[in-house]
Amino acid sequence: MLFGRERELAAFHAWEASGEREVLNVSGPGGVGKTALLGAFAAASARPAIHVDGRVIEPTREALLAAVGDAEGALLVIDAFEGLGDLTRFVREELLPGLGDTRVVIAGRSPLAAAWRGGERWPVRIRALALNRLGTEDARGYLQARGIVADELTEQILAACGGWPLALSLAADLVEQFGVRRLSRAPEWHLAVNALVEQLLDEAADPQLRALLEAGSVVRRFDEALLAALVGEEAAASAFGALCRLSVVRATDYGLALHDDLRRLVADDLRWRRPERHVQLRLRALEKLAERARDAPPEERGRLLHERLFLWEHEVVRSVLFASDEQGEVWVEPARPGDADELVGLHRQWRAVRAAPVASTTNPTLEVVWEPKRGFEWFRSLLEHPYARVRVARDRQGAAVGYSVVLAICEDTRAFADAHEVMRVCLDAYLEVPGVPPLRKRPEEADVVFLSHLGAAGAYPAPTRAALLRDFLTLLADGGACLCSVDLDDVRDLAEALGFEPVPGAKVRFRGARFQGYALDLRRIGVELWLQGLLTDTRPPVGPGELERELQAVLADWHDDRRVTESSLAPFGDVRALVLASLALARERCAPGQELALTAIERAYVERTVSHERVADELHVSRATFYRLLPRGVGLVAAALPDAASRLRQG
Repeated sequence: MLFGRERELAAFHAWEASGEREVLNVSGPGGVGKTALLGAFAAASARPAIHVDGRVIEPTREALLAAVGDAEGALLVIDAFEGLGDLTRFVREELLPGLGDTRVVIAGRSPLAAAWRGGERWPVRIRALALNRLGTEDARGYLQARGIVADELTEQILAACGGWPLALSLAADLVEQFGVRRLSRAPEWHLAVNALVEQLLDEAADPQLRALLEAGSVVRRFDEALLAALVGEEAAASAFGALCRLSVVRATDYGLALHDDLRRLVADDLRWRRPERHVQLRLRALEKLAERARDAPPEERGRLLHERLFLWEHEVVRSVLFASDEQGEVWVEPARPGDADELVGLHRQWRAVRAAPVASTTNPTLEVVWEPKRGFEWFRSLLEHPYARVRVARDRQGAAVGYSVVLAICEDTRAFADAHEVMRVCLDAYLEVPGVPPLRKRPEEADVVFLSHLGAAGAYPAPTRAALLRDFLTLLADGGACLCSVDLDDVRDLAEALGFEPVPGAKVRFRGARFQGYALDLRRIGVELWLQGLLTDTRPPVGPGELERELQAVLADWHDDRRVTESSLAPFGDVRALVLASLALARERCAPGQELALTAIERAYVERTVSHERVADELHVSRATFYRLLPRGVGLVAAALPDAASRLRQG
């Protein structure tokens, strides 16, 4: 049963009809459906077909010649070519030149080497045909043809198998033969996945190579140094070269990666067979990536943020940011001069897709009016704004399929932002939240950004949106405040999972949809403490005034071990050591006149040998002044806490 291979069948017919003396080379990782496609080629050809399977025959000249027989005028299909081992040169230089009118298809995990492109007796030409996983709709069609029509079960299978044909076939067999209805809970599924992984990775017979593959399945992307940190220098040094040559491993812009579906299958299998090993690899990877982030340049820190969020394994984060993560399917780049017309067109398409009205609810919302002509004119001016960060998502052919725009918010850009109805409501509400500092004057000083637009209007909406959201989240590595206003439930879930707080009073109905404003302010707590809080499943105190309140609570209970260790600062290390380091750093940085507030904190809470009234007398201030000094000192310590935490981590 063949689905989703119309392009490949068309390529085969064109090759067969061309009359050119060239080998059709089908390549792709194990389990991607090469053998099934070769069978379809044979069935579609007017020539008699001769099949040779490199996994079955003995790799000798005699066995190969016996299997080929009289192939004149036939379609010769050689599957699993890598199984023929040392016969490669014999096939290229002796067997093929003597086949005359025979049409030859060679299939294997890797494309034929460059040496095939010429020879003394026959200048062999290659027509490459790389085989990729099935698209989502083709995978659905396959499952429907197998009798699987229940939406929930279909979604489970697609989530578990992606477009991997062999995995889809195994899952369908389980449904048909065992009546499985909850795939992830079925013991038969884990056994099937284990068998599938063994088949897919049969290239990796070396135990050290298998160890590298398992480590590579836990992370999103890897290099030799990262794998060495996970499995040891010796294994990485001896097997990394072999790993790079495997068909299931491919290069990305930032290192290597396993094919997405395979990565999930191997990771799931490891999590099932050796859960403690899976956890160990994940924690080691988090530690290594955190170490890299400390010394990385700003643009690299943003990319490492993605990798660390991937290791979090949070269900919402994985499903929105990484579920459709076939790397290279969609890529994001800065907009180029002259892109404005194309992006306005994409924006019109996206607005048309999002035009369906949403039923009103009892939730109080502000209704704002959208004027299409003025709205599109404003969007074009946004694209050309000098302080707008415009990104374009492109598919493999380079066509624009999505866009995002982030605007730096300051006093000088506020009037421009206010011209957009939803942005104005969110900004007004955010700046009224107690504890939020005023906007800075000039754009180059701005520490607040607003994700004003994000749209996916091409053929790959899920991976496009995921790629654009990941690109936006790189801005969090700068440690400022990020704002957005969203109407999609899964993006709301993502925002809240990442610690974005709903902005009170920032609900608005716009073009029939309900928008909610969100903000994440990392200016006080810093990036590392925020991220550490997420990864340890402890909500970090990032809202306005939250860090000060948490510090105040720790100081009030300074001598109560239980209360201190239960603080939300505990995941960041020794709480008392962190506060003392922050206090010391605040003293280094304090301006004239601020030292007294820090002394008040130290005497009243840390030492606490006498009453507050006695401390006020010793500091020669009134009690009213003393109680004004305490919150001022807490604020100074809170401001120093992120840098103090960084110093402690670096030793």
